Amino acid sequence: MEAHETSLAEFIGNKNTLIIPVYQRNYNWLKDNCERLFQDIENIITYDKPHFIGTFVYQAKRDGYFSYYTLIDGQQRITSVILLARALYDFIDDVDEKSTIRQIFLRHSGGKYQFKLKPTEFDRDVFIKLMDENFNENNFTETEKFSSMYINYKFFRQRITASKYSAKEIYNAISHLKIVRILLHTENPQEIFESLNSTGLDLSNSDLIRNFLLMSLDSNAQESLYKNYWLQIERLLKSPDAVENFMVQYLITKRRSNSIQHGNSKVKLSKTILYNSFKKYFQKFYNGDDRNDEVEKFLKDAYRYAKFYSQCVFNESTNFDEKTFIKFVDALISLSFRAKVCKLGVIAAQFAGNVIARLDKENFLTEELFWQTLTFGKGTYTFPSDEDFKNALTNSEAYVNIKADGCKYFLYSLEKNFPAENELPDYDEVTVDHVVPQRLNQNWKIYLNARNDSQAHENWRNTLGNLILVSDKKSVGADFQTKKFFAHDSTFQFTRDLEKYSEWTSKQIQARAKKLANAAVKIWTLPEEYQRNNVNVESIFNLDSDFELFTGKKLAIISVFNVEKSVSTWRDFQEEFVKQLYALDSETFKMAAKKFDDSRKRKLFSTDSADLNAALKIDDNFFVESTLSTVQKLKFMNSILEIFDEISGTNFKEDIWFTIKN
Repeated sequence: MEAHETSLAEFIGNKNTLIIPVYQRNYNWLKDNCERLFQDIENIITYDKPHFIGTFVYQAKRDGYFSYYTLIDGQQRITSVILLARALYDFIDDVDEKSTIRQIFLRHSGGKYQFKLKPTEFDRDVFIKLMDENFNENNFTETEKFSSMYINYKFFRQRITASKYSAKEIYNAISHLKIVRILLHTENPQEIFESLNSTGLDLSNSDLIRNFLLMSLDSNAQESLYKNYWLQIERLLKSPDAVENFMVQYLITKRRSNSIQHGNSKVKLSKTILYNSFKKYFQKFYNGDDRNDEVEKFLKDAYRYAKFYSQCVFNESTNFDEKTFIKFVDALISLSFRAKVCKLGVIAAQFAGNVIARLDKENFLTEELFWQTLTFGKGTYTFPSDEDFKNALTNSEAYVNIKADGCKYFLYSLEKNFPAENELPDYDEVTVDHVVPQRLNQNWKIYLNARNDSQAHENWRNTLGNLILVSDKKSVGADFQTKKFFAHDSTFQFTRDLEKYSEWTSKQIQARAKKLANAAVKIWTLPEEYQRNNVNVESIFNLDSDFELFTGKKLAIISVFNVEKSVSTWRDFQEEFVKQLYALDSETFKMAAKKFDDSRKRKLFSTDSADLNAALKIDDNFFVESTLSTVQKLKFMNSILEIFDEISGTNFKEDIWFTIKN
């Protein structure tokens, strides 16, 4: 490493082109950054003192006979100074001075690259147009006029016009900008880059990830992989922030968990720890000998996922229109609300990632594919059928399960989707009332005792059949006849339904609940063709079930990480389980196996099959004991998965379920 103090003009003015490598972030200085630079230059004139603007880290490289500098750090400042020099070039009339600006800051007299700076491809077209001798605003597209390069060039023109100093004075002051240039030789540029970033440079996670992937590759591979994959991902997702959000979801998808081991504890995967999480993921799963191949494999996979992510987030697809997109949103709302009512864990933190993982098997996002994806899950991850949804709406304590807000949303949605003649009050102006009150007053005690129906309060008071929407609280706690009186003038038709009942007991509550449930399946829908294969939730078991129930039982179907199979024995289940988990991450599996065996007297894993009574082969040098009872096998799988998830910060336990033969 060599470090020398010099002027920025000398650094830019040498014969070497300054190349911004593809792994660097795009030019994105804001108006405030440019204003600060311009003020620093004016201060040079005011106080007649040089100004230090930082270090510039670079590598000297050759391409045949052509030599150039690859900037590791400093591109934002150098690009901004060149844009300012270009603006000054427009204001200065003296031919010799214009020639000096051109030679030092703008163009070479010859060579492979005509400009002093070669930006990233993302910025290159705008930069070339800005450097044109005959600058013309009409040459820029509307999109290009919103680029940072164009905006900042225009800003510098405005500041030069408004400055109390002449263009010549401002240009002369630029020659007093001082830097320290640091030439790297054998040092690792990735380590230098990360060290610079740790000092507070404003780099996004997407900048760091791109840098990590591309910096260590040769220049040809950098250019190829950047153009074919990374640039395409950026264009799909439109902004660094969107790329970061995508990368979070991508890691959740691949790791099947939204948590990660960070230090000594598990934390939620977020943008705060995204870069370090990504590095660990890449180094673990893309650790082949050929770095170029490993990076390309990753970028291919990420690009494929980004296409689906873009379609889902930005609704940018050529194969469905706005109406279809709205159907997708309605389907997600339907799934979410049905799952909430049925107390299922469908919308877990990794839901979006898992949906994208299933969608990436096809080239186009169609309505049919979307529904197939949403109805893929089983067990606690199933899309509740009409039957399950109506049963939960009719019989469960909705006021407890989905709270008052959920019940209000349900009842108000019914009113909106089955509109009467009267206009509905605003959502914020209505509340939920119990017909049979939560706390019985004397009138209601007498009323229910006379009908020998204490269950109307004990079992049915918090069910949907007993809930109505009201615009005021006058009827709260009132007897049934008073509630009917107030219901007569209600804006809400499902509240007015109380008039149809001569009395209010368990029978009437259940009847009304069934009516509401029948209306509900027309709003929160599930097409008939996707209900046929639904497995009843109560017939599916997982690794949180009571294992003692399965002694002497025979298996029907198992699902291990979304792969369903018909099996005949519990040994088959154990074999499928260990082989698939081992294939997912053999290193973590072995760590989990060691931790499991260390906690037991009897060892179940060995590198020698002769050590075990009946060995199941996992690979050529790794075996597991299979002479276990049904309960022991299930406990074994449960323990291994819990340890595995703890080590890797994943959540694979939720991806195991099974059914029993009748």
